[in-house]
Amino acid sequence: TELDRTVIDEIGDPLQHLLRNAADHGLESNEERLALGKEEVGNIYLDAYQDGNNVNIEVRDDGAGINIEKVKNKAIDS
Repeated sequence: TELDRTVIDEIGDPLQHLLRNAADHGLESNEERLALGKEEVGNIYLDAYQDGNNVNIEVRDDGAGINIEKVKNKAIDS
């Protein structure tokens, strides 16, 4: 299935941001991962699939997850 070129152009920057965010903020350091019993190297997964007229794109990682307190504090400070 082909995507319209305009769709690809529109999602490029946000997708790059999501991937960079997962690498910069989602994954722990190698040392932290080992201490937590995880594999030394983290993984980032990118899945894309069509569902009817929609294209779903999922970005996920096997990192620590979102620190809710940190997000709350950042929102309050802003």
